[in-house]
Amino acid sequence: MTNDFERTSRKGPSPALNLVIKLYSINGHPAVKISDDLTKNTGDKDEIAMVKRRFGLDGGEHIEDA
Repeated sequence: MTNDFERTSRKGPSPALNLVIKLYSINGHPAVKISDDLTKNTGDKDEIAMVKRRFGLDGGEHIEDA
């Protein structure tokens, strides 16, 4: 996705659109976003908890895939 088009009303490129695109799922599996800010984690709560456990981000030990 690009924003490299010219305006017709005046010369020059258009300003940035400031879009955010977030992954929702892949191959039927829900996606999650883990953030340093605990209030900014996004996705299914059970999936977030599983990802945090898997990567040792829950204060526990890192675990291998089940």
